[in-house]
Formats: sequence, C-alpha cells, structure tokens
Amino acid sequence: MLDYCVELEERLIDEANDFIKHDEDAMNNIKTNQSYSVGDKVEHKVFGKGEIVKINEIDSSLIIKFENLETNRSIGMKAPLTRIEQE
Repeated sequence: MLDYCVELEERLIDEANDFIKHDEDAMNNIKTNQSYSVGDKVEHKVFGKGEIVKINEIDSSLIIKFENLETNRSIGMKAPLTRIEQE
C-alpha cells in the first residue's frame, strides 16, 4: 500500500476512477464493434476507396492505403466507412 505525504481529496479519486471506467468502456465498445480486418476494402467519403493495412488497437484507429493517396492514413475506428464487397 502506498503512503502519501498529503492525503488525496476524495473528489480527485472519484474523478480518476470515473475517467478510467469511461476509457475502459470506450475501448471495450470499440473492440466489440470492430468489424474490420486487415485486407478489407473500404470507402471513405473524403478519401475514397482504400484497403485496411493495419489495425491499431492502442490508438483505436485503422491504417488505410487509399487508392488516390501516396501515403497511408490513420482513420479512427468510429469514422464512417463503407465496406466494399470483394469480387
């Protein structure tokens, strides 16, 4: 157990616990709703068609190589993407 020189205010402890719970819930929700895999073809309203090349769970993002862009883009997992069915 840690001993503090100054006792922490209960409010600060409650705020920290609320933040941790909210963050854990958000991460669990993203993992549960994650419906994409590396290699999936997707379309973004601004960037166009692309392919998922990596899934970054730490940043909650998808790394996508878009057809019309030279470099990959990191797109948040909550971004509106349309899956393109592969032929």
